[in-house]
Amino acid sequence: MGIDLTEDDAPSRIVEAAVERFGSVDVLVNCAGIFPSTPALEISRNEWERVFGVNLRAPFLCSQEMARWAVSNGRAGSIVNVASSAGVVARPGVAHYCASKAALIMLTKALAVEWAEHGIRVNAVAPGLVETPGVAELTSTEQGREEHHRKIARIPLARPGEPREIAEAVLYLTSASYVTGETLFVDGGYSAGRTLRD
Repeated sequence: MGIDLTEDDAPSRIVEAAVERFGSVDVLVNCAGIFPSTPALEISRNEWERVFGVNLRAPFLCSQEMARWAVSNGRAGSIVNVASSAGVVARPGVAHYCASKAALIMLTKALAVEWAEHGIRVNAVAPGLVETPGVAELTSTEQGREEHHRKIARIPLARPGEPREIAEAVLYLTSASYVTGETLFVDGGYSAGRTLRD
């Protein structure tokens, strides 16, 4: 099911499709995100709005639609937002991405507090550097590989994460019944501090 999350009717279509297929919506994972690399002086208004549209507006509207369905049907639920360590550790070239993920972390807390009375838990996972096709593409050049090695040098566990490891964290939060409003950093210790390695 391919949907452009920036379309106004996307959230309702997603919830309707889930209910039709599974009979209910118990878990929502907001995992879509974009991360163009553009110096802050060069970010256009359209690029800024596109990043926030996908990274923040879409998770909010999808969460809202799922929560409306759950509340109207007397069901509890779990929402997990995929944020980023860039939401708390800034880096150059992605000001819009960092800002959108920081906002998503706070949105997670706000929704968790507001929807707790309905039995809807809202948490976030904040990955660091993860081996994805996008990262592989960035390392296709010598400059990209050098930057990749510099990033790894700043990770205490000295390696990128694997998609499986992010999925495990998401799965934990969907089932951790006394956890809400939390952001679980899955970044090899990157957000905890710096190593002394070169």
